[in-house]
Amino acid sequence: MDRDPNADSMAWSGYLSALPGALLPIAAVVRWPRGRVGTPSLAVAGLTAVGALAGLASAQVVICDSVMYCGA
Repeated sequence: MDRDPNADSMAWSGYLSALPGALLPIAAVVRWPRGRVGTPSLAVAGLTAVGALAGLASAQVVICDSVMYCGA
């Protein structure tokens, strides 16, 4: 039986819904070093990357468990 070519046409909406999970930690980390002198830029970049990945992963887990079917 052939697979429906339109079956995954709305899959992008689940990933689009996960973007705020990445953007909120980034916004928090961007605001954190303001007014602090001597914060290493590498530390801020690393914290931003970790926060974005953690936020994106947690948002994707919530989406896959509630709205979208992400199983194989």
